[in-house]
Amino acid sequence: SQDGGGQCIVVVRDVTAERAAEESRSRLAEAVDQVQEAVLIADCRGTIEYVNAALAAMTGYSREESIGQPVRMLLEKEQEAHFDQQIEELVNQGEVWRGRLVNRRRDGSLFMAATTVSPVRDSAGAITHFISVQRDITHEAEVETRMRQAQKMEAIGPLAGGLAHDFNNIPRRIAGRTHMALLHTQPGGEVPRHQLPHRQGRRRTAAPAPRL
Repeated sequence: SQDGGGQCIVVVRDVTAERAAEESRSRLAEAVDQVQEAVLIADCRGTIEYVNAALAAMTGYSREESIGQPVRMLLEKEQEAHFDQQIEELVNQGEVWRGRLVNRRRDGSLFMAATTVSPVRDSAGAITHFISVQRDITHEAEVETRMRQAQKMEAIGPLAGGLAHDFNNIPRRIAGRTHMALLHTQPGGEVPRHQLPHRQGRRRTAAPAPRL
């Protein structure tokens, strides 16, 4: 100005929407961090970018140890190639994958997890990340295995009993036929030769039956 007074320009920008969005993301992150299910977010290359507290507790790896590492770090070795293939198909097709995975903890022990892997898209619809939600079902899987074994044993029991019954009947039938042959043999005569194997067979078959 001519009188030498200073001037200033003030720019005002409404950041209400941005602050609200930031607060919403913060609340979402806090909620995800407190859920009981283990949550992992990785990019399309399979590099871990986020893990919640439940996943850290379940695997034994802290956030600092997990972030930046490949997802296959958490997988049982025999599943690594298979899972990588599943993730590649997931990324290419944009489908949700559900199944069971055998994971490896930091101490090397294994556990089974019911897992859902979903793609994450950007505003343009391109898949940029995937999110994995897991639940430890090791105990449930062990119970299922024991139940299946018990059901098999229940099914085998009647079958084994029937086989033992039929097996025990064999020497009885042999003895009956041999007895009839003896009745038709003259005193002092010889038992017909074709009956001798039956008498020997009776001795062979009678012994194993109690073991069934």
